[in-house]
Amino acid sequence: MNVNIPHLFLNTIGIGTNIIDGDFIVKNNTNTIFIHKNNKIGIGTDNPTSSLTIHSNINSNSISTGSIILDKNMNNTGTFNIIGNLVGLNNINIKNTLIKDNIDEKNLVLKNNITFKQNITSNYNINITKNINITNTTIYPNLIFTENSQNSNIIFNNNIIQFNIDKTFHKLTNYPSNNSQNKIYIEDKNDISFKYNNKSLLHITDTTISTNNENNTNNNILNISSNFNITKDNINITSNHFIVNNIDLLQKLKNIEKCYYSPYNINCTKINDGINNKFNISYNKPQLYGNLNNYINHSIKYIDYIGFQFCLGNINTNIHQNWTSNSFIYYKNKNQIQFNHNAFSYNNTLSIDNINTTNYQSSNITYDFNNQNHTYNLNISNDKTQLIYNTTDPCIFTSNISNQHLSLRMFPIYNTRDTELYYSNPINFKLD
Repeated sequence: MNVNIPHLFLNTIGIGTNIIDGDFIVKNNTNTIFIHKNNKIGIGTDNPTSSLTIHSNINSNSISTGSIILDKNMNNTGTFNIIGNLVGLNNINIKNTLIKDNIDEKNLVLKNNITFKQNITSNYNINITKNINITNTTIYPNLIFTENSQNSNIIFNNNIIQFNIDKTFHKLTNYPSNNSQNKIYIEDKNDISFKYNNKSLLHITDTTISTNNENNTNNNILNISSNFNITKDNINITSNHFIVNNIDLLQKLKNIEKCYYSPYNINCTKINDGINNKFNISYNKPQLYGNLNNYINHSIKYIDYIGFQFCLGNINTNIHQNWTSNSFIYYKNKNQIQFNHNAFSYNNTLSIDNINTTNYQSSNITYDFNNQNHTYNLNISNDKTQLIYNTTDPCIFTSNISNQHLSLRMFPIYNTRDTELYYSNPINFKLD
């Protein structure tokens, strides 16, 4: 007989029990199957703590078309077997194992972050479209690939890293070498090439090292700071030293120039007798000053003039822009100096006075030696002078120059007018 009750109001209902422990309770002997208590529903428990608390296994072939959708947190302390999809809109905390029978071509899709506190083990592909960020560098993670696996793009086996490109292994290097002794080695039996934009930068074989063979310009191929530069045709060294087997070759050449080709032991004293910029200069003559032969045509070669070049500043090198931008050269003829075989030390007095730059720049006098751009010539009595001025700074030896540091170097001018000039070591003094 059917009984139709439109509305039934009861305070408590107990099935299988006479103990009042909730609004609606179903028990099997002493085991609680279902309970409604304090506006919470419990399955397999007497005291539900959430809107729905389940203390038992859940076996389901289909929940919401085979999926479980969680919009709140879920805490599971046991094993969770998922046959369909699991969509989590909030956090899922798993203390044991999350098992999924198959990972098909749809893979595991994560829209936000995933945090692993322990190791990741996978027998399948892990595809990463963005970066892997490591924030704790005190933990060094290992990236492990199956040895000799055709499914891996990178193979590490027998101390060799290889790339799997189109199912062909390409050896990269040995790292580290068996005899590395705590060092990193790059070892390969084949040639090693470094390229940029398909242009060879460095090529190493078992017998040769070549660099930038395709460079057809005079651009620098190799730079070591600013002192050592190699182009296609030149090696440029701007250092003051070039040492081979503990011998400074550049200094040796300077010593040869100093004693044999240029004056040395130079001293300069300013003379205060009412004439500005008047100097007494003592020096030793070059040891090779006459009875020479030109190495090209074997003509007689001898010193014709001695040049005294002044520039502003304490300059201790012959490679400085002050020599070629703001300097003054006074040339003494050999007949006035009167070199002879018996004397080594000489003194010359130079009366320069205050120079007028306009007189020099408007002069049409030319010399058959040491002429260059922005070089202006004037004769002083039987001597020759040159002003080299190519700057907006105040000109050397003009009336508005005083209390300045100056440098002096000397060099010979041969009758053959050789283009090479053998400069002495510069000396420094102050113009009061």
